[in-house]
Amino acid sequence: MTNYNQKSVLIIGATGNLGLELLRHAAKDSEIDEVHVMARTPSKLDAADLSLVTSIEKGNARDTNDIEHALRKTKANYVILATGNGKDVSKSDTREATGRALATALQKEEFSQ
Repeated sequence: MTNYNQKSVLIIGATGNLGLELLRHAAKDSEIDEVHVMARTPSKLDAADLSLVTSIEKGNARDTNDIEHALRKTKANYVILATGNGKDVSKSDTREATGRALATALQKEEFSQ
């Protein structure tokens, strides 16, 4: 796992409006050492945003296996879930489904430190 004196953040849903703002904020924060992102479509990140991240993991935030893979690969000790419907204001289960997938992944002993 990551050195716990080091702050390593994984932002899930980093290509949406909220995720991009969080990515930019985290990259400027002098207390955060690494910023990793997980996105369904990493190609949505432009060159300026790509330059801010330590690593990019492609994955679906609704898929527990994809989240587990990103957690293993990045060894992040902080996770930010920034999923949503974007500009679509219609009712959706996106936040519930992605929150459930993350909670399920974090229940595994390897991530419970």
